[in-house]
Amino acid sequence: DIQCQGHELKDAPAPVGYH
Repeated sequence: DIQCQGHELKDAPAPVGYH
């Protein structure tokens, strides 16, 4: 379900759509 949620989730390991 994670696509581009890397803007606010910098604490988490780079997800599939980490920008």
